[in-house]
Amino acid sequence: MKEPHLKTWQERLLNNRHTSLDFFRWFWTPMNIAIVMKYANGGELFEHICSAGRFREDDAR
Repeated sequence: MKEPHLKTWQERLLNNRHTSLDFFRWFWTPMNIAIVMKYANGGELFEHICSAGRFREDDAR
């Protein structure tokens, strides 16, 4: 059974309909949650954040 706070988190993400987030499918196991999302070309976001230090709001969109 899914933890209530995880179910709430999932519902918020699915209902948000943010233009930058494109979810295809969710998979739940007793120990893990897997989210399948649209491929974003251009490398790892974490690497871009580390190299840039910070993004202007317009660049972050």
